Amino acid sequence: VGFVPQSGKEDWIRTGIEKKGVLSMSIWKKGVLRIVVCLIAAVLLLVGNADAATFRVTTNADSGAGSLRQAVLDANATVELDEIQIDAGVGVIALASEVNISSPLKISGGGVTVKGSATRLFGVTRGTVGFDRITFTGGKSFSGNGGAVNIEGAAKADFVNCTFFDNDAALKGGAVCVASTQPDATTFLNCTVAGNSAENGGGVAVARGTASFSGTIVTGNIERGALPKGADVYAEASGTVSNTGSYNVVGHTNMPGSFGAAQGNHASVSSADVFGKRPLALTAVDKVQVLKLSSLSGNVARDLIPMDSVLKFPKEDERGARRPQLLGLDAGAFELSPIPIASVDLKG
Repeated sequence: VGFVPQSGKEDWIRTGIEKKGVLSMSIWKKGVLRIVVCLIAAVLLLVGNADAATFRVTTNADSGAGSLRQAVLDANATVELDEIQIDAGVGVIALASEVNISSPLKISGGGVTVKGSATRLFGVTRGTVGFDRITFTGGKSFSGNGGAVNIEGAAKADFVNCTFFDNDAALKGGAVCVASTQPDATTFLNCTVAGNSAENGGGVAVARGTASFSGTIVTGNIERGALPKGADVYAEASGTVSNTGSYNVVGHTNMPGSFGAAQGNHASVSSADVFGKRPLALTAVDKVQVLKLSSLSGNVARDLIPMDSVLKFPKEDERGARRPQLLGLDAGAFELSPIPIASVDLKG
């Protein structure tokens, strides 16, 4: 039993060595694979933590540490969806020059007013940018599009609870111009766009790409063009307005089919019917500059959004007041609060 022929012995030894080699190689490969996987996971974790960031705006200064401009510059340097949070006490930020956004970003304004005098306020040139609870006013594009915000190229924007007033563009989109190559629409959710002006599309102009509106007021804007093309919402041949939006209040548009009554929209509504006063002006409510709705019963913007649709709309308005206040949600960025009834002491 213990005897192994010489030739057989050599084969047996060779086979054992080969088996050990294969086994060792297999163990080595598994070890290397585990190390590579761990390294990749570590790199991805480090990259994710390094790129995503939240920046706070603590001052209304136009530049420097804690400013909105510096926060945008810092966010532009990353590739992830960063967020800028503006402190409640900032109030009004006056910009001396345009702020360009070239990276995915969300700006949580907390009711801040961003104001210009001789410049467009924001240019969005790349990624998806969200603007939440911000009033844009005084933006001016003297030779181009988009008085407050110009969206161009591989970019889109989502506006929620934003107010646009007294912005002007030499060409298209007194408040906002959309000239986007992105397939997704730029959206307006519970926004108010009034008192802006441009050659075409005094409120919002869509030169390219798509815009969508829900629960938004766009009326009382001025168009300087020789022919009326849509003073409030205007779209060129290469642009379109989605017909999926609902519960909007619109003045004049060259896209009437996008604001059908079946979706709860109201068209050909004047500024006076919504805001109830002339000239139109921003009003401070809870320290936030808004376009306050008229309390008249005939105002179609009041309680326009029914209670069974509230989950699709913001739970707060631009100043942070809860929605709804009465029988439904109001269209626009401002939710009208009920007038308190004075108490009477019946005991004398």
